[in-house]
Amino acid sequence: MDEKQSTTHAQRSTLDENKMINQAPNVHEVAVEALKAKLKAIQDEIPHFTLPGSTSATRRLNPLASVPAEFIMLMLSAARNSRSLAPTTGETPQEIEDLRQFAEAYEMFTYSLRHLTGATAHTVALAHSKVALWALHTYAVAKRIARRPEGAELVGLIPAWREALGRGRKKAPRVKAE
Repeated sequence: MDEKQSTTHAQRSTLDENKMINQAPNVHEVAVEALKAKLKAIQDEIPHFTLPGSTSATRRLNPLASVPAEFIMLMLSAARNSRSLAPTTGETPQEIEDLRQFAEAYEMFTYSLRHLTGATAHTVALAHSKVALWALHTYAVAKRIARRPEGAELVGLIPAWREALGRGRKKAPRVKAE
């Protein structure tokens, strides 16, 4: 077997090993699916839960969400005490009070979810960075070992790894002499 065939064989072996590793059941994907099911169950427990139609729909709600709580409480009190201020939207003062309490309570819940989302994103980024650091370290060690006689099987793999890494100098395009 010549050097080129040996390199191709080594590359195929590495690819076959990677396929076997990737075919193993991923316990983390199973765990994520279970968490997504729990989130769906939580979503189903939230009264009045509505998915936003678009980002512009949420933007249109923001000015209304910033109306001061004190003003809202004054209007609720006035509507309860005056027949002439009967709600024109169809909701009773009791229904509006329930929605106000809902908004106040679940606003704190959204802060908890944002914190959880941020912490989860950080945890995932940390895991990505540890994996990348390990891969870069292993690549650096492999390049050093490939220079030695006992690392001959790595010599043919280094260019493919370098290309997969996507770093380094780009080769200048060759200009044809006229």
